[in-house]
Amino acid sequence: MSYAICAEARSGSTLLCLSLIQLGIAGDPKEYFGGHVLGRPFQKESFEDFIARTLAYSKTSNGVSGIKLFMSHFDAIRRSSPRFGEIKDEQILKKLDLDRIILLQREDVLRQSISLYLASQTQVWLLAKDKNKEGVTRKTATPAYNRRKIHRAMRSITLNYERWQQCLANSKTSYLKVSYEELTTNYELTMKRILDYLDLPIPTAHSFETMPTLKQADELTEHFVRRYQNPSKVDKIFDVLDDFYVSVIRQKLKLTVLKSLELFKLRLDYNPG
Repeated sequence: MSYAICAEARSGSTLLCLSLIQLGIAGDPKEYFGGHVLGRPFQKESFEDFIARTLAYSKTSNGVSGIKLFMSHFDAIRRSSPRFGEIKDEQILKKLDLDRIILLQREDVLRQSISLYLASQTQVWLLAKDKNKEGVTRKTATPAYNRRKIHRAMRSITLNYERWQQCLANSKTSYLKVSYEELTTNYELTMKRILDYLDLPIPTAHSFETMPTLKQADELTEHFVRRYQNPSKVDKIFDVLDDFYVSVIRQKLKLTVLKSLELFKLRLDYNPG
């Protein structure tokens, strides 16, 4: 049995994956399709062979395979080889040939975006509980508030959530939807619901009394939430201008650059004989 956790950054995917990994019977769900893995084109194997090898690598001894997917991974797959340049999201999902899909989303996209911004600034992506220590490493510096980066993170996350919905609908794939909020507030019940969906038992003596990660949101997070929710008139104007830039101008510039590169390539390939 194979499954994927389909999510976006700062949605609780690490918490969920660690919780499943600790069971020892639910595969090894990690980011096997990120840009750091697919940085080079497939030269020695087909994409299908890479999928088969990855799913085999992510298996536990009972034959269950788990992976974690972000929409950025689909983009990385398309960049990895010219063969995949035009492949659609749902076609990639179909190629993975998964038995189960868990769609993990965060209802509060603003806090998710702020969490993403803070993590990118501090490079503290995880506060894991350490059985040998009382404390954990905290943020070493206080990031400055940056509305533009938070706003763009919100826009990107929202669009990717829409892509997931469209991808699953177009591929006619059934799935279990889980929210970050229910996972963190009703951890034990949510984990039991997920295992029931995966048709996996709870190992003897295993307990879901505590989560394997610590909450990172603090007063700084709440301060940024309040600032974002109370924009000035200038902030509102810049939000509109930034949306226009990202959705229109930057896309046109990207297309212009791609066309220029294609023309340049054609000139390099031209051989009059």
